[in-house]
Amino acid sequence: MAIGGWLDNKAGTKIPVQADGLFSLPLDSSDTDLAADRNLNYYIISYDKYGRVLNKVYIDPYTGYRLEADSYFIGKDSVTGKISGSTAIQYTSIDVNGISFPLEKVKNDRTFAIPAARIIKSASDTVYIHTYNSSKKELTTHKLTIPQETLTADNYTVNDAYITGNYTGDATAVNITINGQLYKNGSLSKGTFKFYVNDKKIKKNDAVLVQLYNGNTQVAQTKLTIAEAFQATTAPFNIGTDKYISATYQNADVASVSLVVDGTTYHGGTIKDSTVTFYALDKISSTDQHVSLLFYDNQNKLLAEQKVAIEKKSFTASANTFKLDDKNIIANYQNGAVTKVSLVVDGVTYIGGTIAKDTVTFYALDKIKSSNEKATMYFYNAQNKLLGQTNVAFEKRPFSVILTPFKLGDKNILVSYKNRNVAKVSLTVDGVVYNGGTIADGTISYYALDKIKADSKDVSMQFYDVNNQLLLQQALVITK
Repeated sequence: MAIGGWLDNKAGTKIPVQADGLFSLPLDSSDTDLAADRNLNYYIISYDKYGRVLNKVYIDPYTGYRLEADSYFIGKDSVTGKISGSTAIQYTSIDVNGISFPLEKVKNDRTFAIPAARIIKSASDTVYIHTYNSSKKELTTHKLTIPQETLTADNYTVNDAYITGNYTGDATAVNITINGQLYKNGSLSKGTFKFYVNDKKIKKNDAVLVQLYNGNTQVAQTKLTIAEAFQATTAPFNIGTDKYISATYQNADVASVSLVVDGTTYHGGTIKDSTVTFYALDKISSTDQHVSLLFYDNQNKLLAEQKVAIEKKSFTASANTFKLDDKNIIANYQNGAVTKVSLVVDGVTYIGGTIAKDTVTFYALDKIKSSNEKATMYFYNAQNKLLGQTNVAFEKRPFSVILTPFKLGDKNILVSYKNRNVAKVSLTVDGVVYNGGTIADGTISYYALDKIKADSKDVSMQFYDVNNQLLLQQALVITK
C-alpha cells in the first residue's frame, strides 16, 4: 500500500506505508501554510499495490477526524459507524456499484446509520461510504469491506425441532436471536448448519435472525421465514350413506394424497381450494377397518397422516311443521348424501326441492290445501336409492269462511275460505237444497238469482271435503 497527497487537483508525494501500518507524508513547501487559506482542499489518498485508489480522505486544515465503520455483513439493515475528531462531517451516504443513495444526517452522538437493506445484496457489490459537510459538499470517500461468507436458512415450520440451512466461507459459530433474545451454540458441518429450537416454542409472528460468525466477528445474517404448521381435518366416513372421504387443510400446498385401508394404499383423490375428496365407497365396508389419509407436497414429502373415523349411522330426517299458508316445507337430514327429493301429498308425487348443506326446501303452497291431507317427503342418493323419509306435520287451524252478504237481485253469492280443501258446496233455501257453485283457489261463486227471493227466510251454505264430510254450515245474510 502507498499513501499520497492531493491539493486542489494537484498530485502530491506518494510514499509507502510501513509494515506496522504507519506512514509519514511530507508536505510540499507550497503546502505548509494550509491553515492560512480555508478555500484550499487537501486529501490523503491510499493506493493498493497496483496503484488503484482505495480511499480518499479529506483533511481539515484545523482539526483531524476519524471515520470508523462497524463491521458489515450481508443481511445487516444499515451501514453504521462513528466519526471522531472534526465536526465538519454532517452527512454520510453510500454508493453501491456506482449507484448513489440519499444522504443521511450524522447523529448528535457522531454516529451514523445508512440504510442498506435490499440495497447491498451481494458480497461482490462494490460499496463506498461518502462524507459531506453542512453544505452537502463531499469531503471523503471510504471503501466498505464486505465479508465473503454467505448464509441461507431453510424455510421453518412451526413445531419443527431444528432451524437448518447452508453457509459458505470461513465460519466458526452460528447463533440465533428470537425477538431480540440471543441463543448460541448451533452446529456447523461442511457448509450446513442446524440449531435445536424445539424448546424455544417459535411462533409464526416471532422475529428470528440466524447469525454466522468467524471468531468474534459476525460475517452474515439472515431472517428466518416462518410458516404455520400444516393442519388437516378429515370428516368421519359413514358406511352406507357416504361415497367419498372428505378433508380440508391449510398452511401448505398439497400436491397429492393417498388412502391407506388396512395396509393397502390407494392413490387418487381430488384436490381443489384446500379441500380433498377421495372415493371410498368400494374400499371401506366395516367400522373395524383402519383407514388413514396421507397428504404430500410437490416434492412428495409427507405433510401429515390423518386417521379417518369410520361410522355406521342411520339416515335421519325431519320436517318443520307446515302451516297451510306457508310457501315451503323445510326439512333437515343427517348421515347421507342426498341428491334428489320427492313430496307425496295424498298419493300425488311431486319431484323438486332445493338441496343445500343437509337442508331441503320444497315449495308446497300450491300442493297442500288442508291439514287433513297426508304429506311425506322422500330422500334419495345419486344412485336413486331411497335413504329415508319423513312425514310432514301440519299446524291445525280451524276452517274459516267469509260469506259476502247477498243483496236481492245479485246473481252470485261470493265466498272465500281457508285452512281446508273444499271439494263440494251446497245452498239451502227454506229447506230446499241446491248443489253447484264454482270452486277455485280458496274462493266460491254460487249462482243464486233464481233461488233466493224476497220472501226467503232461512238461507245457508254447506261446505264439504273430498270425502263428502261436512266441514261447515253457515247462514247467509240477505239484504235489500
